[in-house]
Amino acid sequence: SLFNLLTVAAMIVVFDWVICRLLAWLTGRPDGPTDLQEWGLAMFSAHGHGHRGHNEIFRKKASTTEANNNELHILWQVPQYAVMGMSEVLMYVSLMDFFHAEMPYGFKSSVRLYLSSKAIHNYMNDVIITAVNKATSIDGRPGWIPHNLNKGQVDKFLFMLGVLCRDGAMCIAEGAIAPSPGAASVGA
Repeated sequence: SLFNLLTVAAMIVVFDWVICRLLAWLTGRPDGPTDLQEWGLAMFSAHGHGHRGHNEIFRKKASTTEANNNELHILWQVPQYAVMGMSEVLMYVSLMDFFHAEMPYGFKSSVRLYLSSKAIHNYMNDVIITAVNKATSIDGRPGWIPHNLNKGQVDKFLFMLGVLCRDGAMCIAEGAIAPSPGAASVGA
């Protein structure tokens, strides 16, 4: 979508000029945030999932109360795409930095690892959607994500994704703040 692309383009500049410098000042690290700190910031996509869930509630309500007349304007989606674009920039920049920093000299082409992680991400999306559909399709009722979205509960799925992102951010924050004794510090 256009809003996502514009947000990603803007966030690359904001990330380099604002976020990295602000975090370098806050953490006292001249290099800016560690990879774990960047990943934790990227988990703010939980807010985007929450916004998408609320939009889905309004969309479904509008589609069931009026005959195919959806009053939800497209601009309601701008905040969720902005948050998701911001989290993409933070996640992918830190992934590329991490892969490049951790690879031996002969394997510095970290693009392969980056693309492999994207592929695994896409497969995991498929696994989660399939598992949620199977778990929520009970007694012949459609699951959360049926073919006809007006008969499903996509909002619950989006809120579940938000909770998973929030919990992931909390685990990453715990690892970034207090790593276990003897563990190597990622991004240090």
